[in-house]
Amino acid sequence: MVKKIIKHARFWHNFMRKGKYKKYEHQYHNFNYQRINKPNHAYLYNYEQKNNKSDYQLGYEQASYDMKNGNRFRHYPYKLMNFINRYILFNKIHEIVNYMHGYNDFI
Repeated sequence: MVKKIIKHARFWHNFMRKGKYKKYEHQYHNFNYQRINKPNHAYLYNYEQKNNKSDYQLGYEQASYDMKNGNRFRHYPYKLMNFINRYILFNKIHEIVNYMHGYNDFI
């Protein structure tokens, strides 16, 4: 039972990690490699910066991005994952729960 819950939690973790960066995927595919040779090009600095946003904020921004682009809203089982996080996994997947909370708050 616990192995099944952990497997399910890993699935949601991987699913959301892919979803979070989905909006940046087009920037990666449209990146102009000719411009990287210029020393002060903006792309160099944008890709080197770390993302210091919270998981809640990332979920909120993903929901707003989905709304702006006409994508379907995703259904995240926030209450179930919050229960699993608190009582079974002892707060080991809090980043997933925070992301779901931010996404669901925007909806």
